[in-house]
Amino acid sequence: MNIHEGESRMMTLGRHLDVISSRRDIALDSALLGWWDWDIVTDSLWWSANMFRLYDVDPDMWPQNGRDGWSRFIIPEDREKTVARLLDACENPSVIYNIVFRVCTPNKEIRIILATGRVMRDADGKAVRMVGINMLIPHTLASEMADSLVTMIDHGS
Repeated sequence: MNIHEGESRMMTLGRHLDVISSRRDIALDSALLGWWDWDIVTDSLWWSANMFRLYDVDPDMWPQNGRDGWSRFIIPEDREKTVARLLDACENPSVIYNIVFRVCTPNKEIRIILATGRVMRDADGKAVRMVGINMLIPHTLASEMADSLVTMIDHGS
């Protein structure tokens, strides 16, 4: 393979990567999903563009200060149990981080978030990284789910 063939191949691969990336972004946006990646050792947290939209936060105004930066959006009533579940998943390999909590956006809008994540561990089993998704639960869906739960309880199901 000569240099021109190599460059052509790289350009083709770049276009394919752009298409795949675009499809991923469309799928995430359609599903109201955002991804996050937390380096537990350094307490560094990275968010996808959709995460900023879910939390209604300007990426340029968001301080990259790890878990504390994220947890300040969680409403006080949900904060302790949400962070405790996160830390429990880090400490105990059998615990799966999967929780629903509410956040308050900078515009004071309450949003319901479903979060799930997977902990990566080093050779000694120590948690070093966690990657997951947040999904926005629309209020209409939450209301329908609550109505269904009430109906189930009323009928003894």
